[in-house]
Amino acid sequence: MPNDHYNYSFEPKQEQRQHLSLSQYASDTVENDSITFTGDKNVSGFINRIVLNYNMYVLDDTADNQQWFDTNAGYSKDVTRKIRLNNTLYNIFDELTELYDISSPATFIKAIIENYSRKTLFEREEIYYADDLIKVIKENLNSPKGSKRLLKVTTKKHEVFLVDALRISDSYESPFHYLLGYSKRDGEDEFKASSFRLSNIADITVAPKSKGMSKVIGRKDNGLEDIIKTNGVPYVLGDSREFIIRLTNRGKAMYDSIFHLRPKYTDITRNPDGSFTLTFHCTERQIMNYFTNFCDEALILSPESTRQAMEEKYRRGYESYKDITL
Repeated sequence: MPNDHYNYSFEPKQEQRQHLSLSQYASDTVENDSITFTGDKNVSGFINRIVLNYNMYVLDDTADNQQWFDTNAGYSKDVTRKIRLNNTLYNIFDELTELYDISSPATFIKAIIENYSRKTLFEREEIYYADDLIKVIKENLNSPKGSKRLLKVTTKKHEVFLVDALRISDSYESPFHYLLGYSKRDGEDEFKASSFRLSNIADITVAPKSKGMSKVIGRKDNGLEDIIKTNGVPYVLGDSREFIIRLTNRGKAMYDSIFHLRPKYTDITRNPDGSFTLTFHCTERQIMNYFTNFCDEALILSPESTRQAMEEKYRRGYESYKDITL
C-alpha cells in the first residue's frame, strides 16, 4: 500500500535529523512494536508513522492536549535515538509547533511516543493501522446506504479474498484487531463467516463493482455473532467440535490464570484424584494453540485425532532436544 511515511529516498536537510531522549520503557516499546507490526526493526520509520497517525487520528483539537505536553519533562531520558523526519512530517512541523506551542520537533515527538507507549497493545495497534487498513474498512462500513462495496483483502501469504465487512473486533474480544464479516476466496462462490487479523493483511482495497455482487453486500449478522461467542474472534473460520480434556490441579490453576485465547468450557467435573475433566466446544486450532504449553498438566482425552496430533507435537520437540550436540 503506497505510503509516504516510508519515503526515505531524499537527502535529509539538517533539521530533519532529530535526537530523541526516550525513557527505557518507551524505547523498548517502539522497538518491539516496530518488529511486531512491520517485521523489521526500522525504528525511525516506525516513529514517523506513529507521530503522523497520532496527530491525524488521536489528538482532539477540542481537548486540552497541551497538558500532556507539559508533563513531557516528567519522563526519564534513558535512551538516545537518532531519527530522520520524513517529508510529510517535516513539512507540517511549523503548523504543529504553532498549534501545540512546543519548543522543538524532538519535544513533540518525545511526548507523542511516551504517551503512545503507555497505551494498551490494542490501542497502539489502532494508531499504527489508522491511516490505511482501518481507514479503508471504516470508510466502507460508514458509506451511505446502497453504496457499500466488497473489500478486496490480500493476506501476507498472498491469498486474495472478497469480504463483505460487518465490523472490526473490540478490545474485549481480543488484544488484536480483526476484520469480521463474510468472505470468499477469489474465484470461489460461497461466502463464509470469517475473521482477518489486521497484522496478517498485506493490502486492502475497495473491490470494483461486479454483476450480482449487490445481492451479497450488507447482509445482516446471519449467525456470525453466535460463531464468535462459540469459537472466539481468532477462530471464526473453523468448524467447532467437542473436546474433552483432563487437567491436573496445577493445570486448572494455569487455565484460570492464562486468559489469552482461552477456550470456554461447557462442562467441568472434579475427579476423585483432584484432577478436573472439562468439555469444550470450539475449533481444534484453538485447543492446540492454547494447551500446547501445558505439557503434562493437560491431557486431551478426545477426540483421538487431536490427542494424537498433540502427542506428535510433543514427540517432535523431544526428538529435537534429544539430538542436540554441544
